[in-house]
This record gives sequence, structure tokens and C-alpha cells, in this order.
Amino acid sequence: MFADEGLVLVEPRTVRPLAGPLFARVLSSTDAIAAALGESANALRAAGYDIPLDPDATGGLFAFSEDGRRIRVEDPTDHVDRAAAGPGGYSPDAALRPILADALFPTIASVLGPSELGYHAMLRPLYRLFETPQPLILPRDEATLLSFRHASLLDRVGATVSDILAGTFDAATAARSAASPELLAAFADRKAALRTSLGPLRTLLEPIDPGLDARWRQTADRIGEQVDRLEERAIAADLARSGVSVRELRRLRAEVYPSGRPQERVLSLLHAAARHGLSWVHDLETPATPGETAHYVLSVGGNDG
Repeated sequence: MFADEGLVLVEPRTVRPLAGPLFARVLSSTDAIAAALGESANALRAAGYDIPLDPDATGGLFAFSEDGRRIRVEDPTDHVDRAAAGPGGYSPDAALRPILADALFPTIASVLGPSELGYHAMLRPLYRLFETPQPLILPRDEATLLSFRHASLLDRVGATVSDILAGTFDAATAARSAASPELLAAFADRKAALRTSLGPLRTLLEPIDPGLDARWRQTADRIGEQVDRLEERAIAADLARSGVSVRELRRLRAEVYPSGRPQERVLSLLHAAARHGLSWVHDLETPATPGETAHYVLSVGGNDG
């Protein structure tokens, strides 16, 4: 997939056998690691930041059980020699994973997502402890994939992906904005006329029984609801004539921002590949200046057109 870009992907299990000396040192330095993480946590807390890693629960190794499960090492002294001789049976946690990677691969810069940026804010004392240079930290760009069909829908109703990400997009409002002005005006006129026409009946009922006033309001509201439903159906039919699907408008938020989270946090690469293929990967833009980040919207073709 990345052969033409010269990008080399390395699985952790490939380099883990080289980590014996580092793992043995980690297991022999639990107090120093806890102190370093505690120092970072106190500094971040004093500056008003949240603490992304619990210094009392991170900064250690996991051992692999016979069935492949990762079990946190609770008593380091029992594992120092074993980790040095067989590092393939161990795995670092979130605090030590970057230290391992940068100790094995001299790294100029790390391009990181939001959560990883938070982790790295705590790791400077650990890099000093393990005498490993901490790389420059660059926030990665983000991207939302949008089919050409959905991009066209948003354009037709005068909305953008930013509206969906910001939570200001409403499918019903978007549908009305694209509907025939004459149709909307006719319904607004008739709804007002209906309410007005029922007014004299209310005046007649009040002297007979004050309780009938509440029933009048209920009846008027039900009539209004029925007219609203008719209007919704009329708007959907009107838009369908010009190729705009109200049902697709309602699905847009789930497509662009599934479960209220960025696509990358919910949908896997397999989902994107099955839906759109993979040629779009090579069309992603690269910022002209490293460190300048942006959220890109990429319109892609696929099985849905």
C-alpha cells in the first residue's frame, strides 16, 4: 500500500526481542519511574492541565501469559532476569512504549494524535531517566472522508462538514432550506389560517364549560401536528424530485461524525476500504510547513457513487 512512498511499517513484536536491556532496566527502576511520572503530573496539574496518565498505575511492563493475554508485572524483582533473556515475552505500557520506540529507532520527530500528545507531555523526565533524546512532537492532521453523493447533498442544502462536526447541523432545518419557497409559504399560510378559524369555536366553548378550553387546545395541537407531518412528507417529495433524499440527510451526521466522535475513532480502515477503496490515501494533502495542522475533508468515490 505504501511501497511508492518508502514508508516502512514496523510491528512491535518485530523489535521486542531487541529490548532486553531496556526492559531489565525498567524493572530495576520502578521507584525512579514513579518519581519521574509524579514530577510531570504535579507540573501539569500546577499549570492547570488534566493528567493523561496516572503516575501510580503506569510506567511498567506487561508479561504475556500462555494464552496470549497481557498481565501487568506486579513484582518486578521476579522478572528482571527473565525480561533480559526473553524480552519477547514482555510489552511496555502507554508511558514506556514511546521510550522503547525512540531508544531502538533514533527519532527526529513524532507525529501524534490528541491522546498521544497528552501522554508525551508527561514523558520528558522519563526520557532523561533512560538517557534517550525526546523527539520533536508534531500534531497530526485529521481528515473526514465524504462520498461525492454526500458532499453534493451538503452543497445542495447549503451546509458543510464543519456544521456537522460543530453540532449545528439539523437535517430537518437543512431540508426546509432546500425546499420550494412557494410550498413552505403555502403551508405557513394554511397553518395560520387553521388556528384562526378555530378561534371562534374556543370563544363559544369557554362559557359552556371552562374545562373545554383545555380540550380545544389539545384538538388544535393535534390538527397542527397532522399538518406538520403532511408538510414534512411534502418537503421530502419536493426534494426527491430534484434528487435530494431527506433520509440521506438524516444519515449524514452518522456518516460524518459516528456516535458523536471522529470517524477515525469509530470506523476502521477496513470500513473505508470496503466503502471507498484505498486510492484516496495517496490524495491526502501534506501541509507545506511541518507543524501546521488542519482538518481536511476528502470527497471520495466508492460503491455508493
